[in-house]
Amino acid sequence: MDHLKLQAAFDRYLDLEPQGYETVATYIFVDICNNLCAKARTLDFQPEAPEEVPKWSYGVGDDLEDSDVTLIPAAIFKDPFLRKRNILVVCESSRAGKPCGPNGRAACKATIDRCADVKIMFGMEQEYTLLDSDGHPFAWPKNGHPTKPVDSYVYMCGIGSDRAHGRALSDAHYLACLYAGVKIGGTNAEATPSQWEYQIGPCEGVTIGDHMLAARYILLRCSEDFGVIVTFDPKPIEGPWTGTGCHVNVSTEEMREEGGMVHILEAIHKLSLKTAEHLAAYDANGGRDNSRRLEAEFFCPNTKDFSWGVASRRASIRIPRLVSDRGCGYFEDRRPASNCNPYLVAQRMAATICLDE
Repeated sequence: MDHLKLQAAFDRYLDLEPQGYETVATYIFVDICNNLCAKARTLDFQPEAPEEVPKWSYGVGDDLEDSDVTLIPAAIFKDPFLRKRNILVVCESSRAGKPCGPNGRAACKATIDRCADVKIMFGMEQEYTLLDSDGHPFAWPKNGHPTKPVDSYVYMCGIGSDRAHGRALSDAHYLACLYAGVKIGGTNAEATPSQWEYQIGPCEGVTIGDHMLAARYILLRCSEDFGVIVTFDPKPIEGPWTGTGCHVNVSTEEMREEGGMVHILEAIHKLSLKTAEHLAAYDANGGRDNSRRLEAEFFCPNTKDFSWGVASRRASIRIPRLVSDRGCGYFEDRRPASNCNPYLVAQRMAATICLDE
């Protein structure tokens, strides 16, 4: 295939060293249309902190008289593709001195800074689906569906060529994230063939968004080498197949300590009063995409009723069995969509359970 030939040709150049102290910095950002984007530049030094990376900009076409959006470096990771001294730089965006577009990092940080004493931590379970270049689910029969239906539960954490499609990409992404310094906790095949999940965290505060954007960039960049499409659409396959979410695990210092269950239940009560606000924040397109997943009710809660339960994967909020047994730990909100903005999810969660907003 052409993409394999291109990758093989590129690999010959990886051993080339710069003539001086140059570093390639790949800036990662969310554009005004909520697309994850990247652009690279050469620096004549190797930054050790995001504050040392120079600001940059990109142009947008919505206002040709004032088209520059400033990229403000927020986090640095090693580059698993160009390697050596080269880096990935996760950025927030501003325009005319104000936060720009759906990035949301500045607002998230401002909210969490107001409740820094609770030491809120997040983990996110990012699901995604692989498609062939023609948009058909990866490795599915071209004129039909896999022989086993989703409710047979054979695909979840499955192994074998009849159950797991695309493991090589999942494993490549896993190793690339570890190399980069992204806090990736694990990965598994999901409930629909060609659907996968990886877990990011635990991360304190706003850094959950930094690590999630870096992980998404690395996944999409890996997909170029494998010649497959990664989609974060919450319901990419019509019919009786599971949607794609991004469950968020949440804890404060009080929840993690002995007797923390009472604080977990207090947070769940607060969440029960803010269902509409959370559903709006959990979807990149204001709820339109996620409703297709939630209303299907495959392995996920519905949009009509707030609910919680121990070990329940039909509830809005799940308390893991091991957390219930210990009496402390964290809870899982199962409502966020796979295409959610992690900064907005973290901000909304902190505002509700920490600031009562």
